[in-house]
Amino acid sequence: MPAGMHTPDEAGQVSGQISGQVPLGFDAAWGFAGLDQTSPARAAAAGALVDVSLADQPVTELRIHGVSGSNGPIMLEHPTALQVGGDQVAGFFRRWNPGGQGSASTVPWKLEAYSWGGLTEAPLASASWLLLAPFMMYNVAFFMLPPERPANGEAGPGQAGRGAGHWAAQALLRLLALTATIQLVASAATVMVSTAAWQAGRKGLLPAWMGWYANRPTGWRMAIALVGVVAVVALLWAISVATATRYEARTTTARPGRHNVWPLAEPGFWRGEKLVRRQRSLHSAAGCATAALIVALPAERLAALRDVAIGLAAAVLAAATVLILAPMADRHVHLRRTDTAAAGRRAELGCRLTVAAAAVAIVAAGLAAGLSDGVDGARRGPLPGLTGLTLVLIIIQLALLAALALTVTRLATVAARNAGGARDRRADRAFLPYLGGGLTVVFATFAFCLGWQFTVLLNLGVAKLLGTPVPGGFKFAVTTPRVFEVPWPVFASGAGTIGLVAGVIVAAMLLGATYLRLRARIEADQTGSISISDAYAGRGGQEVGPRGRRKIAGVWAVAGLAENITLPVLLVVGFWLIAVIAAEVIFGRVAGTSARPHMLTGSSWLHGAVSLVVVAGVLTELSFMIVLRSAIRSPSDRRIIGALWDVATFWPRAVHPLAPPCYAERAVPEVVDRIRLITGSADLAPDDPVRLLRHAEQPDLPMSPGLTVPAGPVLVTGYSQGAVIAIAVIAQLPEDAADQVALLTLACPARRLYGRAFPAYFGPAQLSQLSESLAGPAGQPGYRWRNMVRRSDYIGSWVFRDPFDRLADPGHDRQRWLGEQVDQPCWDPVVLVPDADPTPPPVHRHSAWWQDPRAGQVGHLLVTRLTTGRPAAGTVSRPERADRPWRRRPR
Repeated sequence: MPAGMHTPDEAGQVSGQISGQVPLGFDAAWGFAGLDQTSPARAAAAGALVDVSLADQPVTELRIHGVSGSNGPIMLEHPTALQVGGDQVAGFFRRWNPGGQGSASTVPWKLEAYSWGGLTEAPLASASWLLLAPFMMYNVAFFMLPPERPANGEAGPGQAGRGAGHWAAQALLRLLALTATIQLVASAATVMVSTAAWQAGRKGLLPAWMGWYANRPTGWRMAIALVGVVAVVALLWAISVATATRYEARTTTARPGRHNVWPLAEPGFWRGEKLVRRQRSLHSAAGCATAALIVALPAERLAALRDVAIGLAAAVLAAATVLILAPMADRHVHLRRTDTAAAGRRAELGCRLTVAAAAVAIVAAGLAAGLSDGVDGARRGPLPGLTGLTLVLIIIQLALLAALALTVTRLATVAARNAGGARDRRADRAFLPYLGGGLTVVFATFAFCLGWQFTVLLNLGVAKLLGTPVPGGFKFAVTTPRVFEVPWPVFASGAGTIGLVAGVIVAAMLLGATYLRLRARIEADQTGSISISDAYAGRGGQEVGPRGRRKIAGVWAVAGLAENITLPVLLVVGFWLIAVIAAEVIFGRVAGTSARPHMLTGSSWLHGAVSLVVVAGVLTELSFMIVLRSAIRSPSDRRIIGALWDVATFWPRAVHPLAPPCYAERAVPEVVDRIRLITGSADLAPDDPVRLLRHAEQPDLPMSPGLTVPAGPVLVTGYSQGAVIAIAVIAQLPEDAADQVALLTLACPARRLYGRAFPAYFGPAQLSQLSESLAGPAGQPGYRWRNMVRRSDYIGSWVFRDPFDRLADPGHDRQRWLGEQVDQPCWDPVVLVPDADPTPPPVHRHSAWWQDPRAGQVGHLLVTRLTTGRPAAGTVSRPERADRPWRRRPR
């Protein structure tokens, strides 16, 4: 036994240390991570845990990284770290010194780091998640809806009833998400059933290793292909179940305080497992019914069995559509918990019956296809009915998008009218929702276009590998017998690639022109904002020369592009959608004529266009996959691409259960419980994870000296996306823990990105509510919150007001303002130097925040505010908490 450890006989003598202490073992006193150099218990016995030597410092800083995925040593500013919580995917880390005798290092208070990068790196590493990106976009679009009007001036979307407009918009999004699943299954059926089984059954058209398959009769080839389509649905089901177990199943029993206009404070906001389970059943049933319908329609014999399959498939599609609109699949109802237990049982029964009916339809369709056609060989043209089904699907999706656009436009108009006069004009402009609140429609349209882009790539790509793809219903004078007809609506959607490329080119030109204009205005001090020289006034630097001014102006201009990104995005999506619709209309008009189009007969240009579309699509998808994979290895790439991915997967699966999982479903409850443990929350329920963790620490804790630190206040420091997680965590904290928390946000995108894209969750009212919840002893809003701002940052920004603009105001007390305002300036580069300086200071933009001395200075201010006037540990009972200076302002 290591020196200093107690024997079991001595355990009772030190059992008193358990009360009011936070053990630093890995979820148990003697717990440890296999990849660490040692265990926390052994390090404690050697006196090597840094935080134990800081037991007289009551405050613990909990750091949360951003999309760059920093590890423990980087966040802790310490070369060695031990894991003290979580698991191999995400966990908490503390400092230790291998030589023993722990010291405070660069941070002179207790310090812990939460690393959640593993929750998103695994999906990014798998290119298969890219195929589910359209599903993810529908989920993101749900949370971009304009905010609801408060029902009584106090209650907002977190408490009030939902208006008809929001109900309609959310219902339309659920329908669009359901059609996306049907589209994916139809695409898989087109490849497996129509192309491979129906058309490519002729000998020599399939690869040699598939000879066993080509020798089967057409009907049995279709039945086997149907099994493959069902396997795709089953795979999606399995992935959704596995990720729900890994993410949505992690909950907390904490009950956050009531917040009038803050939906993030809903107790069930991060508890989506039941909703995902119900929607998953309906989507899977609809997908299987679609596959059964596609296979059953061409069956030539066994009319009774064929009719049963078609009837059941149609009934399942109708039932799934009705149930997806019902309260059982509605996130709003799920959060309000307005359905009774009996209603919940009926909902579960309805889901099971729908899935069972879909399974019967699949079996009936497979038997009808396999037993009704014994003719060997292949057929010409797509499967009967497949072209019509594809066309109807596109028309339904476009109609739903049009209805969604009208509904969201109305909601945005009402939201803008309700917000009028609530803030000053500059704040109004800074918080204006992207595209006036219409970003929901843009993202839903993007999901629609991206889904059809994947469908085109899959269908035309496979047909191109086997032979020559042509649109179904048209004749071509081709010399090769390897011709495969693809439903012409899918073929026409390939024009979206042209629109996408054109939109990207135009958007890039627009962004380039905007950048040049911004740089010139900043360099000439004509922006109406603070000049470069004024921003550094009093910093001790010298006047910057033309070269340095141009460099800093370029950095500031890049950061300013984030405020001008909406029009380029709209152009890309708009060009994309217009190209798809135009091609569908042209092909539809030609296909609807009785005569065959002579302009296409015998022409080779269309085949060249198909090859170009396929190659461009493959290159585009490969580029996405390469960038996503490189984002894992390269921090700079990950901050650009990973930021978009992490923003999208931050939100729960609200309308599409088969989308990539939401990492915040685990991260937020996990951090909430960790803060409750560190602050010493009391009155824990028997099934509370914090209570269970405390009991898990008991057996070996008396034999582990130096393994605990006193409970106390927590400074939560979030960088970039970690700042958003930190805000969501504070919204979920119960009263006794929230009273002991301060917040430091670095490179925070809460206003610039989230406030404008998700106005119902990070709008001015919600951020003001956060500021009030972190009030001081005299009720000063934001007393326990500071937000660090760099003008060079292209993601993070100020929350309430640009601190650099205030620096240029000659009428204010700079030092007093720097101490009282939430938004604080952080200079980057740290000082101006003349052009003659051969090694000017580097510009960090969005990076290197943990090491920044200015962030440490402001962090010390918050630690002091949490510490000043704090009673000694263990001397204050819960009713006496009202005497603490950092308590929340009464409502």
